[in-house]
Amino acid sequence: MKSTISTKGQVTIPIDIRSELGAKPGDQIEFIKHNNEIVVRVARTKDNPFDQWIGRFPLPKGQDAVTWVRELRDAE
Repeated sequence: MKSTISTKGQVTIPIDIRSELGAKPGDQIEFIKHNNEIVVRVARTKDNPFDQWIGRFPLPKGQDAVTWVRELRDAE
């Protein structure tokens, strides 16, 4: 996916990427340099140790978390 940098240095993050990151309006984004690449992730507070995992495990397309967990439990 590609995005163009505006004259103000702004970039639109494609919806698929925002969804995978779990990013929503008002969230802050971090840019981290790692081995000659830039990693983009949603900045999380250090208050909750589980916040770092939000958005790391995308759900199957069109499925909400409650339905997905129920299906996992019924599979056993």
